[in-house]
Amino acid sequence: EKQKKKPDSEGGGFVGPGGRGKIIGGKKKGGVDADAELGKFGAMSEVIILRGMMDGMDLDAEIEGSGDGGIMQEIGEECGEKYGRVERVFIDRSSPASALVFVKFTSQLSALRAVNALEGRVFNGNTISARFFDTDKFEKGQYA
Repeated sequence: EKQKKKPDSEGGGFVGPGGRGKIIGGKKKGGVDADAELGKFGAMSEVIILRGMMDGMDLDAEIEGSGDGGIMQEIGEECGEKYGRVERVFIDRSSPASALVFVKFTSQLSALRAVNALEGRVFNGNTISARFFDTDKFEKGQYA
């Protein structure tokens, strides 16, 4: 059968029967974690966890700061300016060796921007590891 040629104004090529393409390589939905798509930084959420940021710092002095909320205020302001509106900043000091910093944004998009930008960044000589953290666990106070 002779193929009909498309005019160059329509992109050229040949006119073929439409709707016969096959999409390959897509991820199949289903299984245990069907709704939680795990990306490079874990399941997306509004809360991010920053590990390694406070290693070797005097947390009591940093958090009290100079009466202005100290380091928590600083983290909140910087994340708010660069990535999107911050709802809450929390530093879990239950393990003194490495305190965990949690930042809760008002949207997942802001959190996504933050983890992409903060992963591997150096703060005060420490390399930051940024990941998403489960919002429900954060709200219940389960920081492990």
